[in-house]
Amino acid sequence: MKQKDPSPRLLIVRDQLLTPLRQLRARLKLASAAAMLKAGELERVAFHERQQRLIREGSRTRNQKLFAHGSNAEHGDYLEIDQYAVRGLEAHPDLYAFWMAKAASAIIAENRGDLLRCVFSDERRQNFCVAEGLRVSWGFTRKQRAAETAEFKGRQESGNHQQWRKLPRTSFQDWMIDLIERRGEFNAPAGMRRGKAHDWIAFHDGHPDFWAPPARYPDWELE
Repeated sequence: MKQKDPSPRLLIVRDQLLTPLRQLRARLKLASAAAMLKAGELERVAFHERQQRLIREGSRTRNQKLFAHGSNAEHGDYLEIDQYAVRGLEAHPDLYAFWMAKAASAIIAENRGDLLRCVFSDERRQNFCVAEGLRVSWGFTRKQRAAETAEFKGRQESGNHQQWRKLPRTSFQDWMIDLIERRGEFNAPAGMRRGKAHDWIAFHDGHPDFWAPPARYPDWELE
């Protein structure tokens, strides 16, 4: 038997009953979204409070310190400046102080990035600082490389290296790859995981041409 369509009156009553329910559901969704937003904001605040406490206590990890210095570059507006140029400049405190002072007297700077861009607008300074940055990095990475190789050999001997090879690259491997690319003037394969990155680095940094210390620029005479 065919059912009769609801009467217009019943439809009106049904809508009158459903409308408050729909409104209640919408309010619940908004309240839930607001609660999630508030929770996220509270979590961010809690994170910054933890970081500030660690700073006061002097108990930050090495990675936290590296992150902090990276954020300094962002706040100082010099993320795009060659990292080796900045490292090479900072390796010479006398030149750093002198050139930054000259830059401050030459331009109206809003941040550290403006001063660094002024310093490196001189191509001779840029070349000198990049070369020094590469030299300083070479000395550091050679020591770190030896430590990582010892760790890898230990995993290999214990048979616990297959899973390790599948992990994402470490930040140190990224640094090593970048340094080899800069020294060798060629690019590494894209998308390498930790194991392939280890093999690639081992192959290239084992070459005598790479591990010969970078040539040192003559000492810069202050102008």
